[in-house]
Amino acid sequence: MDFIKDLIIIIIVAGVGIYVALSFNFLKLFINSEKEKNKYALKKTNDSIVIPLRLQAYERLCLLLERISPSSLIMRVYDSSYSIEQLQELFLSNIRSEFEHNLSQQIYISSTAWDLVKNAKEDIISAINNAATQVKDPKDTQRYCSLIFEMTLENNQSRINIALEFLKNEIRNTF
Repeated sequence: MDFIKDLIIIIIVAGVGIYVALSFNFLKLFINSEKEKNKYALKKTNDSIVIPLRLQAYERLCLLLERISPSSLIMRVYDSSYSIEQLQELFLSNIRSEFEHNLSQQIYISSTAWDLVKNAKEDIISAINNAATQVKDPKDTQRYCSLIFEMTLENNQSRINIALEFLKNEIRNTF
């Protein structure tokens, strides 16, 4: 009788132990499942906020590159009554202003894309400054502007076009 009593106690204790272990395991699975659901919901919410910001960043940087391109810049700023020095300052000021206005967009794009945008800007600034030193007559602004065009297109493809194509490809591949 003691043997049966001991056996029943052992079976009950083992059963309770197994029940507790299984309950703990199911509880753990349930908690992990809820965490995954919450993580997915948070990611979905974040994506609904971040994706439009990223798209806007690519859009704004493409617009920046278009606005600081020599053709656009010269069309917007050029005035034949200005001297080369005045035009140079206006061009550089315009580029700086456009760039500073879009600095925060770098957090939404890749480092490579941002480097290409910066290199394009620096290439244009360099062309503007170099062209100013090469024109002897301070009033020959037409020659100055044509030199800027020549210098930015020397490599057959300007850095602006390279950066624009990279941005377009990156956004196509990302979304």
